Amino acid sequence: MSSVVVIINSTNLGDFMRACVLLPIRVTIGALTVLGMFVAPLALAQVRPAYMKNVDEPGRQPYNFSVQFNVANCVANCSNFVFQNNEIVMDAPAVPAGKRLVVKWVSGQLPAIDGLNYVYIAKYNYDPMWSFGGPFYTRGLVGGAALQSFSSGAFFTVGPLEAPHLVVRLGSYSSVNGSVAISGYLIDATN
Repeated sequence: MSSVVVIINSTNLGDFMRACVLLPIRVTIGALTVLGMFVAPLALAQVRPAYMKNVDEPGRQPYNFSVQFNVANCVANCSNFVFQNNEIVMDAPAVPAGKRLVVKWVSGQLPAIDGLNYVYIAKYNYDPMWSFGGPFYTRGLVGGAALQSFSSGAFFTVGPLEAPHLVVRLGSYSSVNGSVAISGYLIDATN
């Protein structure tokens, strides 16, 4: 058996003391590093993904419709048309049974000469879900009259078999056809 003898004198005593203090720290850091290489993969292996259901995705179907009208009547895809006091009130097509409409965008061209217009979409009780008061952009002359265009993001829902009610207030109007387009997607109403 062999032994190591360390001779300490006053010149290297300080170095020896520092080595004695740092040795346990270096050994501890090294041991933790080695231990971490084995424990970390085991700990990460225990993490499981959270299983979630996105209720929008499975039944999501793109949906877009447009109503066309003039101040005299409904031209396409609308019903219950009324025009009085520079205001057009009409119903858009009803949402299919078992589906819910999520509206993301509304745009249109109004049969108006100026930009003093207002558009809103309401539920069956005429409580507004979305409204737009401008800015409107002059599209140019169509049949001798200007159309005022708009486009706006939206976010509201319409339930199964409900028909969105459109209300269009016109500043000064013309006799050309206008339109309002509503786009978004349908989801299952049970989700």
